[in-house]
Amino acid sequence: MKKKLLCLASAAAVFVNVSGALAFTDIVSSQYRNEIEYFEQNGIVSGREEGEFYPDEALTRAEGAKIIYNICYADDETLADDDFLKKELFADMNRDFWAFKEVNTLVKYGIVNGIGNDLFAPNDTLTGIQLLTMLINTTGYTNFVDREADWIEENTAVGKEYKFLDGIEFDLNRPITRAETLKLVYNALDIPFVFSTGLNYNETTGKLDPVYEFADGTNELGLVTLRNYIEL
Repeated sequence: MKKKLLCLASAAAVFVNVSGALAFTDIVSSQYRNEIEYFEQNGIVSGREEGEFYPDEALTRAEGAKIIYNICYADDETLADDDFLKKELFADMNRDFWAFKEVNTLVKYGIVNGIGNDLFAPNDTLTGIQLLTMLINTTGYTNFVDREADWIEENTAVGKEYKFLDGIEFDLNRPITRAETLKLVYNALDIPFVFSTGLNYNETTGKLDPVYEFADGTNELGLVTLRNYIEL
């Protein structure tokens, strides 16, 4: 139950493989080798074939949903009897689809949605900006996105301001590779979640404005990060 509540919002040490053995044979020259091995070691990702990860292949929309699900929801036992997760929400994804549960879960919590016309396009490639938006939605930073403005510009700006994009040099507008995906997710591991904690009266507008707080360990919210979901 705790994990479910934490993900409703809507120590960065480099991983070292102490055994000396590579998780995958095809990541030796990858600049994101450490990130790949971290997520493999923690059961978040696996290869497409035994011993190979295919780091330079594009990630699909379903694979992106699977990664977020594995981090935030895989251990949430309360989802087992959730009727919403059993619904066929999209015409191109039935209950037999390998990531049916994962996609439905992320739709339920507002992390992803379809592409229109009752389609999800699970096998289409995922772009970097789409993955960034998923991470922003997961951690609650969507509260700082102006929904009336251009979604790409807004999520890019939030990503830069709150350090999701630190060290990211690849083009977010093209399909993101499997290795780049894990670099972007790794960047988000220690970014504290944002929660809405109440309302404040705005004397200028005469309206109630939401109050947002960072779960950074300095207040009663404690420390809530994606790394907590993986390692605790």
